[in-house]
Amino acid sequence: MSNKSKSTFKDWWKSGTPWIWLNAAAVSASIVMVFGLLAMIAIRGMGHFWPSDIQQLSYTENSEQITLIGELIESENIDAERYHESGLGIAPDGNEYVKRWLLKTGNREILTSDFRWIDDHQIIKTETPDDLVLVERVEWGNFYGYVQTVEQDGKVIAEADTAWPELVARLNRVNDLHDQIKDLERGAIGAINYKLERLRLLGKKQEIEGIATKESLADIEAQKQVLFSDYEVLRTELSALHTAIKRDSATFKVMDGRDVKLELANMISVLQPNNLNVFEKLGHYVINFYNFMAEDPREANTEGGVFPAIFGTVIMVLLMSILVTPLGV
Repeated sequence: MSNKSKSTFKDWWKSGTPWIWLNAAAVSASIVMVFGLLAMIAIRGMGHFWPSDIQQLSYTENSEQITLIGELIESENIDAERYHESGLGIAPDGNEYVKRWLLKTGNREILTSDFRWIDDHQIIKTETPDDLVLVERVEWGNFYGYVQTVEQDGKVIAEADTAWPELVARLNRVNDLHDQIKDLERGAIGAINYKLERLRLLGKKQEIEGIATKESLADIEAQKQVLFSDYEVLRTELSALHTAIKRDSATFKVMDGRDVKLELANMISVLQPNNLNVFEKLGHYVINFYNFMAEDPREANTEGGVFPAIFGTVIMVLLMSILVTPLGV
């Protein structure tokens, strides 16, 4: 290398340009990794909101034919030798791998578990009947089955072909009642409880400061009595709503042929995903995504939405920014 080239390289090195390019490369790599991670999460996670078809599988287990209903979640290929060593059975002759399917069966009160692995070579037949119903519930997770009857106060109102539209209409009524109950509990009743607590603290404060008199305590008690009277009126209205919401029920036939009765008060939504076209599924996809972002979690954070977590994170970031920015500047 000539002296001129050495001098040029030395000047370039001293100028700090290599460090600028190195920093730019590190920042670019970090941005690519962040967006790659977000893309991977989106690809794997966003598919959860798509209304999947409900499968009805007939398969053999211990020489017995069994029927299961549910959603196919994922599949895996297991080495035939590991499959045998795990005590799962013997792979079909000539097969190097055994394919297995994870089926979300729901119906916890019957099967005790939400998921079940099914070996592909044991499946006899797979169907997707249009009248299979997915029920999203407040408790006990999803339920799958065929709607048989809709009942009001124990009397059958609709059955056979008329059961499905009647179920949808009555569930809309139940959801309206749920909204009324929520508004009443968080609105008027919540306001009364807040005022009662303020009056209680006011009385304690007067007693601690030694300024409480018979007149002031009597005035506080009189205000409490007015609030108690208003509360009784609202409690009667709330009790009537709870009675009305328990009016309707529906009977479903499950995979083993049994009829199971469900209260509409414990349902959030009902859907026949096998009977939907692409555009209808797209509409439900948007609704499912919105509900996930806007609703509160249920059942120990295994169901429902993530709104409280998002709201808490946003507030925390804003507060940290307000506190840290002046110090950073």
